[in-house]
Amino acid sequence: MNQIYHFWAYLNTVSQGGIAIATVADIYHECNEQGTLSDARLTTLAFRFGEQVSSGSLSPQQLASQIRITLKSPFSEPYAPHYYSVSSCAALRLGLHPLPSPSSSSTNPGYQVP
Repeated sequence: MNQIYHFWAYLNTVSQGGIAIATVADIYHECNEQGTLSDARLTTLAFRFGEQVSSGSLSPQQLASQIRITLKSPFSEPYAPHYYSVSSCAALRLGLHPLPSPSSSSTNPGYQVP
């Protein structure tokens, strides 16, 4: 229920270059406190949108539109990379989509909006 607050906090933190801070906070919250796949989905989207805002590839107007479109769509993309690699995320990892193979992924597949 409180994930919407994390969505905006993570989007804002990542968009201002704080991906490391957001990642540590999310690992603590979602992995150590037994998060859900829904929470992981929202966090992943917040990280992806934050990266796009930070790079300038997504304007505020585009952001609003992308959020509306993306939250209504099924989610089949990889989750944020830390869900796959951090040991405390093991329970959450059971329900995640697999990561793409290295030959089919870009340099940062975990944070790209489909």
